[in-house]
Amino acid sequence: FENLGIKSAANILNIVVVTAAISAINSDVFGAGRMLYGMANRGQAPQVFKKLSRNGVPWMTVVVMAGVLLIGVVLNYLIPENVFVIIASIATFATVWVWLMILLSQV
Repeated sequence: FENLGIKSAANILNIVVVTAAISAINSDVFGAGRMLYGMANRGQAPQVFKKLSRNGVPWMTVVVMAGVLLIGVVLNYLIPENVFVIIASIATFATVWVWLMILLSQV
């Protein structure tokens, strides 16, 4: 963008990307929290995930998700050149695994 003569465009784009990432993290924490809470109510997850704050937030799932995010930050600090490939590989494997299990359950 600087070569095109638009010096502030790079900063604006960075703000948009960071805002989108924060929004995605918020959505994932909410979704995982409600999923684990529902699973705990059905006996399919540890009962500790049934604990709610006084505002009705499953706080233990938020703590667990924050811990997972912190692990990502630590990995990015320790192995910044490989962390993207590792996380992308785990996500790809998880997606293929889920679809394989769906396929096997249909068969």
